[in-house]
Amino acid sequence: MDYEQMKRALLEYNWDDGFEFPKTLLDSPLCDLSLALQIFDLADGYSYIIGAPYSLDEWTNFIQPLYADILAGKYPKTDTPYSAPYTKVQKYKLQKNGVPHVFLTDLP
Repeated sequence: MDYEQMKRALLEYNWDDGFEFPKTLLDSPLCDLSLALQIFDLADGYSYIIGAPYSLDEWTNFIQPLYADILAGKYPKTDTPYSAPYTKVQKYKLQKNGVPHVFLTDLP
């Protein structure tokens, strides 16, 4: 599967099917920061960064390591664009609450 096929498959993915497929994408050598952030957002990373209570262990076991891997720089920054899905007000509030810049910044 090439990068474009990965992105397309991610957008068509039914998250009710669990986290194995997104984990496969994240483990791919083709996965970059843009794709990792998109996966984070589609997996409701917003709830994680605002500290919303979540009682699903499977989700927590997926989102916490992904958050840490993104912060640790596991995924290379490439020329692939990414737009953070937050409004200016949301970005401002998240930034004020100490959310790391990488989750709030668009990639060129």
